[in-house]
Amino acid sequence: NFTISDSLPKLGYLTLLDTILVSTFVVTALVIVFNVYLKRMEAEGKESFVQRIDKYMIWIYPLAYLAAFVIVTFFFA
Repeated sequence: NFTISDSLPKLGYLTLLDTILVSTFVVTALVIVFNVYLKRMEAEGKESFVQRIDKYMIWIYPLAYLAAFVIVTFFFA
């Protein structure tokens, strides 16, 4: 984004790609915070609970990402 920003026209509104990039950065930040939280719970001795959450998140994360992409695309279509 920073590399090609000089050659792109300046717009006063968000485009679909801008929204997808911002959404990706937000999701990445939330994943980092969630991983730190799970690591602290694991350090407190709650390994079984952390493993159960991790088992579900393996499936929920990609589905949530896909749903967010569909919702963003729907609002821009």
